[in-house]
Amino acid sequence: MGELYLHNLTNFVDTLGCKTFIETGTGRGTGLLHASRYNFSKLYSIEYVKELFDECKEKFSNDSRIELLHDDSINGLKHILEELSDEPVLFWLDAHFPGADFRFNSYDHLADQPELHKPLKFEIKLISDYRKNCKDVFIIDDLHIYEDGPFELKNEAFRMKYGESGINFIEEAFGETHDFVRDYRHQGFLILTPK
Repeated sequence: MGELYLHNLTNFVDTLGCKTFIETGTGRGTGLLHASRYNFSKLYSIEYVKELFDECKEKFSNDSRIELLHDDSINGLKHILEELSDEPVLFWLDAHFPGADFRFNSYDHLADQPELHKPLKFEIKLISDYRKNCKDVFIIDDLHIYEDGPFELKNEAFRMKYGESGINFIEEAFGETHDFVRDYRHQGFLILTPK
């Protein structure tokens, strides 16, 4: 469950020109609600868990800018990315452990399917393949899964069980084109802005 509301998106929209918002992992819609308060012309959100998708479909039915997709993040992203122009996009990537934060299943659910369980590596690869030389912005949730740091909310047992070995895959995809900022609030965010 991501805390996008901790981020002021004004600079990304007004200064960096992000008019499209794409979220992986809708959850109960808190990130989407926060993003909808900004001047995005189009907002997409992808949710794998049917009950959460249905809840948000009703919750956001009055905002014509919002398109919800009931799919896994990889297939949902493919669908969206094929339709996008080269205009900058703000990506909010938070599809780890579908449904677990909301007690629909455990954190081990789908562990045998890494593209569903912790899809970030697959999402980054897909976006970098489709969005070469684009001036996109990324806010990536749950940095604590990928590296140690002075996070506000630390859970060493969780990190030991579910942790990954760094963000090399993000650096390889966007290191030449983006600046990286680590934000240690909550469970950590990695923010990428174009150089």
